[in-house]
Amino acid sequence: MRLNLLLACAAASIMAGGLVAGSAAPASAHTDLVSSTPAADETRSEPPRTVSLTFSDKMSSDFATVALSVGDQDQDPLTLSTTTEGQRIVAAVPADELPPAARGTVEPVVWRITYRVVSADGHPVTGEFSFRAPLPAVEKPEPTAAPTTSAPSESAAPVPQSGSPDLTSEPGQQGENRGTQWWVALLGVGLMTAIGAGIVATLVGQRRRGRVRDD
Repeated sequence: MRLNLLLACAAASIMAGGLVAGSAAPASAHTDLVSSTPAADETRSEPPRTVSLTFSDKMSSDFATVALSVGDQDQDPLTLSTTTEGQRIVAAVPADELPPAARGTVEPVVWRITYRVVSADGHPVTGEFSFRAPLPAVEKPEPTAAPTTSAPSESAAPVPQSGSPDLTSEPGQQGENRGTQWWVALLGVGLMTAIGAGIVATLVGQRRRGRVRDD
């Protein structure tokens, strides 16, 4: 009687242990985030170029989504490009795609990471963490120098060509030159007229003398 009771108790204990082990097996198969770089609640002096997530199991490269939110302003999270390396997922941080309103901040701001990934055996894993770091400085374009205009150089006065009036002389001098030219022209015309009249008088006189001789 006692023997049968002991055997029944042993069988019940074995069955209960199996049930406990069976119920504990799925719990131990759950994938968790083990560590990250930067770590949660860490404060960095420089902005990170990548964010690394390490999990307890091997991860699948499919359906891996890692998003980044920067600062305290309401904004849409920036989805990062990811690569899977065994238990680790690495997300690249594109500095040129950070929110423009938050860029150039000198003091560290909050970087918030949210992730939704899938382990190699198909278990989805979601979570989030945050750290503090400054944002990449905005490179200001160098100011371009304004074109300089040189003052006109003082050049020598143009030399008048022969036969052309001297435009650089003063008005009074130009008037005197014009008056002299007119007098010279009139004198020449008078001289030519006198010579012509003398020739005509000589020819007339010769004709008259010829007529007298003929008479």
